[in-house]
Amino acid sequence: MRLVSAQFGLLVVWIIGSWGWLSNKCILYDKKFHYWLSSHASSCPHSNLTAVCWDLSDLKLNLSIVPSNYQALCLEIRSGAVMQSGTLSRFSVLETIHIRGCLSTILPGTFKGLSHVKKLYLLCMGQCYNSSLLPNTFSDLTNLEELSIENYRLSVMAPDALGGIPLLKKLTVDSCTEELSDLLCRIVNMSQSLTHLLCGFH
Repeated sequence: MRLVSAQFGLLVVWIIGSWGWLSNKCILYDKKFHYWLSSHASSCPHSNLTAVCWDLSDLKLNLSIVPSNYQALCLEIRSGAVMQSGTLSRFSVLETIHIRGCLSTILPGTFKGLSHVKKLYLLCMGQCYNSSLLPNTFSDLTNLEELSIENYRLSVMAPDALGGIPLLKKLTVDSCTEELSDLLCRIVNMSQSLTHLLCGFH
């Protein structure tokens, strides 16, 4: 049994070594990966340079091991975490951000310098969450084409929280409100580039 365990351990080390490298909070992949390698990667988009990180509280500190040339960040954060200004600004070629967990606030300047990001997913699991989204929260994402927001209460967000996204094509909202007006008043002034709107209410 010990021999089998040792062989399995060597296999796991070989697999991780072949695809990327591991820290106590992140796995860094330098090529497209198979989801079964990490339970944290189950909903993570494919990309050649991808960081999958979990149990994050201080994002700037926790992500300090991730090289700045990575193209995708898949992050599981602790509930109530705050996105501080400049947290992600050094990832200048980032294309996809997938955040799983409930953010209490996204501060102005959080996405500054991320002009290559095309996809942003915000998923708060298992609850309806009151998050402070200020006017034009995503306006620094000048090339953002796809935005998904799930399980956040629209009614507590600034009316123009979704403003200033000139190239947005697809917006997915799975919200915690039964009032369609909460969504409509937030998209009325959005870019005319929007072609897909997917809504779910509960």
